Amino acid sequence: IVTIAGSSWLCVRMRAHQGSLSECQYKLMTFGIPVKDFPVTIEGQLKSGKHKGWLDRRKQKELFLKTNRLQDGAVDMPIKFDVLLGKGMPCQEHPGNKHLHEIVALKYEEYDSAKRDRKTEIAEQLVQQINQNSGRFLKRDDGSGMWVEVSSREARDKVCHGFRRKREWDLKKAKSPKTASTTGISRATMMRIDKNDDNRQKRLKISIDELEAGTGNFEAL
Repeated sequence: IVTIAGSSWLCVRMRAHQGSLSECQYKLMTFGIPVKDFPVTIEGQLKSGKHKGWLDRRKQKELFLKTNRLQDGAVDMPIKFDVLLGKGMPCQEHPGNKHLHEIVALKYEEYDSAKRDRKTEIAEQLVQQINQNSGRFLKRDDGSGMWVEVSSREARDKVCHGFRRKREWDLKKAKSPKTASTTGISRATMMRIDKNDDNRQKRLKISIDELEAGTGNFEAL
């Protein structure tokens, strides 16, 4: 009825699905629609966890505002271009974090073979790239429950952490015979990863010795 009564603009943008709730959701998944974000499960049960979490955060914010003021730039809801600092699936699955992982993968070879100063430059370039695309690096404020923008140093550390996680994952895959054979990782690549890891451990030891002597300036490797 809606399709017939609607305009031509609406008709070409609407598709009707028939069947049970689970059948319709499986059909939507074939179009790339994230049904896990729907407010109901495949079995038809209403999801209330996120709603209760939102209510808790609103109460936390109201209590905070009674005696404090919000930090400038604090937001209730990050946009899809933002990178979230924190642990757990909500941060890992955020579109901005996934985009950061993609550009880290593209820059990984250059970063991994670069010297320390060049690594810092690459990390800063990626931070600027995120910012130029309307993205921010945000973390949740414990007091208000709002998302606040972090410093440029914390944003750069987040990018460096992404490179370190990428290195750890590649090293884990390279040292696994089953994974190495199925992903086509050569012996030369495995040797290069091992060599880079050994050199990194040596630089870390030197940095710690310098710090103990009061002459070092420790940076993320």
